[in-house]
Amino acid sequence: MIRRQSYRACLFLLLTAYSCIEPYDPSLSDHDVNYLVVDAFLDGSNGVATVRLSRSQPVKSDEPLPMVSGATVLIENEQSDSYPLDELNAGLYTGFIADISPVQHYRLVIRTGDEHTYASTFVPVIQAPPIDSISWSPQRDGIRFEVNTHDPSDQTRFFKWTFSETYEIHSRLPSLFMFSEPGIVVPRPPEMALSECWRTNESTGILVGSVKHLQQSVLSRYPVTLIPYGAQKLFVKYSLLVRQQGLTEEGYTYWHQLARSTENLGGLFDPLPSEVTGNIACTVHEDEHALGIFTASTVSEMRLFLRRSDLPVDLASQFYDRSYCPVDTLKMEDLHNYGTWTLLSNEVYDLAPFPIGYTTSHPGCIDCRYWGGDLTKPDFCDE
Repeated sequence: MIRRQSYRACLFLLLTAYSCIEPYDPSLSDHDVNYLVVDAFLDGSNGVATVRLSRSQPVKSDEPLPMVSGATVLIENEQSDSYPLDELNAGLYTGFIADISPVQHYRLVIRTGDEHTYASTFVPVIQAPPIDSISWSPQRDGIRFEVNTHDPSDQTRFFKWTFSETYEIHSRLPSLFMFSEPGIVVPRPPEMALSECWRTNESTGILVGSVKHLQQSVLSRYPVTLIPYGAQKLFVKYSLLVRQQGLTEEGYTYWHQLARSTENLGGLFDPLPSEVTGNIACTVHEDEHALGIFTASTVSEMRLFLRRSDLPVDLASQFYDRSYCPVDTLKMEDLHNYGTWTLLSNEVYDLAPFPIGYTTSHPGCIDCRYWGGDLTKPDFCDE
């Protein structure tokens, strides 16, 4: 009896403790948040510099990110040679730097419309070693893709990765016919087929790795991305293009801290938000903050293809399209009520030798574009 009472008492205290936990909503000031935010990279492989400029916002703001237009942006080397960048889109500046030297250092200079000048420190062009391989392995919640690399010279100790993933989408039902105009049905030309699409997504997370404390610059099975079981990405064919950069220790520290500040919040024991400033400062006003970093590196790439048919049977069975596609029939006498926006699949016959109507279904069952796909097949998908 005493043991049961003690158990009930502990359970009561535990439930009471959890019921007293309330969401913590800190009072964050919206003042002094209009900092210049810089994301700048010089690709030492092709000489292309890309700079994105925006302004910081209050934490709770749901407004679109304010981009910074009309700035003067240029890259300088230690010999004071300068290379101006052009504004391609609002806040996006790009340009070409000829004859990049692996022994030269470069910096970023920005002059905004309010006549404030910002400059980064001079940074080296890190030489990124080749990617050795991209592997995949089944996990409890999906298939994980991993990168393997090493630097024989042991010079590069810090790495950053981005990736592009492209996957093939097939519609569940064919669209063999179409409305040429309201009420008029014609065969769908092959060049207007809606059964095959390709969708490309760019990585959005921050992926950095370090081998600083290892005797050799060898990094194995670094997780890049994961495809959950049942995901559309592996219904047919999947392509993963991984891009690898080298970082200085300063660059690694910046991206690592930024990842912790933006991706690991939410729990009671998670780190609090911190201001990650990087290597860019205002040259005139010391109290003027700039958030961001300028880095330079060559880029090595590797692409992996994985088809559902390449998977073991037990894994391939996790990636079948199990969506339900109910089919309705549009009778001939009712076609005049439908316009060109109505998707048709196939003919419907009764006992007569002529069709009595056409089948239709949900757009997601007939038109692969419904899932964000593009009808233009990427060149690399023929590999």
